[in-house]
Amino acid sequence: MFWSLPSRILAGEAAASGAGLVNIGAAIAGFVGPSIMGYLKGLTGSTELGVALLALALFSAAALILAIPRRFMGRA
Repeated sequence: MFWSLPSRILAGEAAASGAGLVNIGAAIAGFVGPSIMGYLKGLTGSTELGVALLALALFSAAALILAIPRRFMGRA
């Protein structure tokens, strides 16, 4: 889903920059997510809090996507 957003909202070089930003976010999440899970599992002895935190991040991202006004979609 995230990969299609920059090209639907932005045009030209901005769309390429948006795709790069999505890629950077994915790389950071690939490091931070497991690190947080490991830290919280070591702290609490359970993965429940880590999974809840990652689920909260997922739902927050979905809410941000749904908050994009419809008039911005399909601009390119």
